Amino acid sequence: MRVIFHPEFPKDIRKFEEDYAEISDGLASRFRNEIDDAVEAIKVSPTSAGHFLNLGSIIPSRSDPLTWLTRFRPEKI
Repeated sequence: MRVIFHPEFPKDIRKFEEDYAEISDGLASRFRNEIDDAVEAIKVSPTSAGHFLNLGSIIPSRSDPLTWLTRFRPEKI
């Protein structure tokens, strides 16, 4: 399956990976592995990827996705 990424996706990945690396190299590595696993899961079963919001970024929040909605203007949601 062909996967098309939002143009900001690679930049977001690098930014968060660098932020996590400041805390721990292991944390940055685990983050990258989670991203890679998520992309592979989407390739295998694209319709089970959950809800899609065209926000233009990855969101560093696994526990409560509602907490990051304040990051975006209401007209984008």
